[in-house]
Amino acid sequence: MSRAVALVLVLGAVISLGACSADHVDEPEPTITTPGAFLAVESEGGRLAIWRVLGEFRSTYDSVYWMRIYEGLADDLAEARRMAQDPDLPVAQSVIMATPANLQGARVVWYRSIDDEERQAFQ
Repeated sequence: MSRAVALVLVLGAVISLGACSADHVDEPEPTITTPGAFLAVESEGGRLAIWRVLGEFRSTYDSVYWMRIYEGLADDLAEARRMAQDPDLPVAQSVIMATPANLQGARVVWYRSIDDEERQAFQ
């Protein structure tokens, strides 16, 4: 094998190693306790309220979640998702605390990472 061919093969191998494997990793699906997740939570009358997970406080016995509640109610999950995607969705309550029992039956409808302003709301 000539030196030129060997050099090309080595360079090709080095270049392929330089690709970032993180580019090919799928993000995990958010859960009902993932900070940034928007949840559809059944309210009275079967309509869906939009809540957002801001953070978590873990104690020895259980977890408490800092949540934000938005104005308006959705009739179904598709409408709840559309509402959650609206960056201008009005806030009804800036911060409340919720326990896992409050989140029973909640469904994740959207996710957006928490920004600094939202993080400061519960710290």
